[in-house]
Amino acid sequence: MILSYLIIGFGAGWVFPGINAYAANAVSANEQGRAAGTVSSAMGIGAMLGPLLGGAIYQQAGYLPYIIAACGFICAALTPRSSAKN
Repeated sequence: MILSYLIIGFGAGWVFPGINAYAANAVSANEQGRAAGTVSSAMGIGAMLGPLLGGAIYQQAGYLPYIIAACGFICAALTPRSSAKN
């Protein structure tokens, strides 16, 4: 269990700053603060609502979260990646 928390913490330590950096690079310099605030608030709301909604869905239909997660992984795998060249 402790190893799982270590892996999650390590992954979050790489993902969250990476998302913020990506958002900062996607907008102009005078909009970077707004982009960082939007990304941070979305992550905070997701961190609060994710376990709440996941627990509610699991109580109603125990198999449904696994189907939703599988559909999400399939959609992510089938999403074409853009190769923008600057």
